[in-house]
Amino acid sequence: MSPPALLAVDLDGTLLHGSDGARAELRAQTAAGALEVVFVTGRRLADVRPLLDDPGLPEPRYVIADHGATVVQVSQSLQPLRAAAQTLDARALAQALRPFPGVRHDPVLSSARRGAFVLEPEAPEAAVVAALTAQGWSVVHTPGRWLDVLPPGVDKGRSLRRLLAEASLEDREVIAAGDQLPDLSMMEAAALAVIVANASEALRTAARRLRAAFFARSEGADGIVEALRTAR
Repeated sequence: MSPPALLAVDLDGTLLHGSDGARAELRAQTAAGALEVVFVTGRRLADVRPLLDDPGLPEPRYVIADHGATVVQVSQSLQPLRAAAQTLDARALAQALRPFPGVRHDPVLSSARRGAFVLEPEAPEAAVVAALTAQGWSVVHTPGRWLDVLPPGVDKGRSLRRLLAEASLEDREVIAAGDQLPDLSMMEAAALAVIVANASEALRTAARRLRAAFFARSEGADGIVEALRTAR
């Protein structure tokens, strides 16, 4: 018997969007051993914790949080895995940002593995992103709103690949589902990418070059169920 497929799923706009019935179906598949789930999100781990006890959601085996900077196994008290051992050099990051006005540090969302910043109107966003990228930082940019800076070589996709290797899950069929451009990297690590109907145009455009992409007609969790039924 082949092992269950592994669903790497974004939360906001994807799993948490759509109908309760679709989420219940995903939970039933997980409980039956037909599917294993990894939450992959830009949220802090602290903001994911309440969802782990939500009876309306599938139970994840792993959580990749902070855009890939934090990776934990749920059954081991959410202890970080080696896949997320790298921390952020906060002093070097502060120095890199010093020349740029309007980039305000958010201490609530920041952690040892993630620098979170609010972009004020005067922030030269393109110049900031270019400078950080040139210095090797991984950057998640929401224009006009936020900037997340991660250690070099960290994003959702690379953290998913490291998790698969560390947890000896490389034999699994990986299905990745998302709705925004930061989800593209984990889709590149998957056998099947699910682009839900409410996905951004930026992700829809970029996903057309993936080796196997399913453009769902349904939004959020309903789009994931649609893809699983079609794929199987």
